[in-house]
Amino acid sequence: MQDRLIREGVAILRTEPNHKEAFHAPMGHYMSYKFDLPVGAGEQKLIKFYVKAVKQGDYNSEIDFWVNSDWEFFSKFIRTIVE
Repeated sequence: MQDRLIREGVAILRTEPNHKEAFHAPMGHYMSYKFDLPVGAGEQKLIKFYVKAVKQGDYNSEIDFWVNSDWEFFSKFIRTIVE
């Protein structure tokens, strides 16, 4: 999973389950989190991100989820308001 998260507004403290790997891609300005969770047909997986607000503002972002391949993914747009 890759996130172009609102790094200016929030800090990711941890994930549940724990991610196997995380790295920053400076050219894409995003963080990538690898979980290695197999997803079977018709199965659901829950991943939680625990974050801390660090800067006031209204932030829009996109999270991309790669499932079972480096080429198959879907995106979700999120909005976070830090007051």
